[in-house]
Amino acid sequence: MLAMGATVALRERGLSVPDDCAVMGFDNIYIAPLLVRPLSTIERRISEAGSLAIGALIDFLNDPKQPRRMVLMEPTVILRETT
Repeated sequence: MLAMGATVALRERGLSVPDDCAVMGFDNIYIAPLLVRPLSTIERRISEAGSLAIGALIDFLNDPKQPRRMVLMEPTVILRETT
């Protein structure tokens, strides 16, 4: 939502997105591809992260002494018309 507001503010100041200033959103909200100038964004895959977290919690509840593991989820960059 902030990135969408930024594009409006830039346009009101006579600047062109992406010619004068690139704008990137975060979380790939549902409206991002529907804008007049579709918003480039970073997608975090919230559902997948939630599933991994629940799995880790279940593993912990089943065996609290089990070593913890680190999971790194790479975000996806979705380039549209604002970059």
